[in-house]
Amino acid sequence: MKKIISLMAVMAALALMTSCSKDKDPEEVSKNITGTDWGGYLTEEKKNGSQWEDNGQQNFVVIRFNGTGTAPTSGTGYQVEFANSYMNDKTGYSNFKWRLENGELRMEYETKGWNNTYIDYNAAEVTTNTLKGFMYDAVTGKHRFRMELTANGSFDWNKWKE
Repeated sequence: MKKIISLMAVMAALALMTSCSKDKDPEEVSKNITGTDWGGYLTEEKKNGSQWEDNGQQNFVVIRFNGTGTAPTSGTGYQVEFANSYMNDKTGYSNFKWRLENGELRMEYETKGWNNTYIDYNAAEVTTNTLKGFMYDAVTGKHRFRMELTANGSFDWNKWKE
């Protein structure tokens, strides 16, 4: 009898923990990411079987998410990539459209050769100052990018926008 009561208590505790875990509110995520220039490193990892391995590719990026007044969970944006944090050697640029749906931040790039990506924002750290987690290649599924971005104030987009 003692085992049954202990088992029931464990099951009740697991059920309580599961019901308490809550997905992030998409409108709150949108409010946290928009209107800020995000800067930091994207470190590329490649899938090898069921494992992710660092492939030695790292870029410094600045990303801007612009919201829309009519649809607070979607908008446009732009991303510029550099060889290093000194931002003196631009390696890429793209405009994109973004939207939040089903727990993911989806980014559709306009530049040819850039695969669309997504971020599981429930598994990421998303605050007004930090955007950390993984950005996944939505086309091939064979690459992901470890994202360590912080809000970095104002960035001169006029110098880099295409």
